[in-house]
Amino acid sequence: MATVAHIALVDDIPDNTDVMTAIVEDICEIARVTSFNSGIDFLSSFRRGTFDVIILDLFMPGMSGYTVLKELRKIDPDVPVIAVSADMGQRQKALEYGFAAFLTKPVMDVKGFCNLVSRFICDSRLKRSA
Repeated sequence: MATVAHIALVDDIPDNTDVMTAIVEDICEIARVTSFNSGIDFLSSFRRGTFDVIILDLFMPGMSGYTVLKELRKIDPDVPVIAVSADMGQRQKALEYGFAAFLTKPVMDVKGFCNLVSRFICDSRLKRSA
């Protein structure tokens, strides 16, 4: 039996982490989620190989998602990181910066969100097993 996928969800607004956690765990039923409400807290506890996918808000007080990604890559260059923002204008910048994908929040296309996260979980696990 395969182990349950593990996702990190980093967003400074607890309501956002609560909603996205409910989607991933209760609707998609694809992973368990550990949420963090600051990039600083996330990085202080992050260890390589802990998460299959990271979903990261771009704009948080203290440390932006862009800075978190930069620091994260020093620890784990391979884990897929999905950017989330209410600012659709950040899409191209985020992808050029190195995020694996970009999601606009609030998440409206739940099925598309589930499929995207599932795909990155599979890709992540394939890379680790290679």
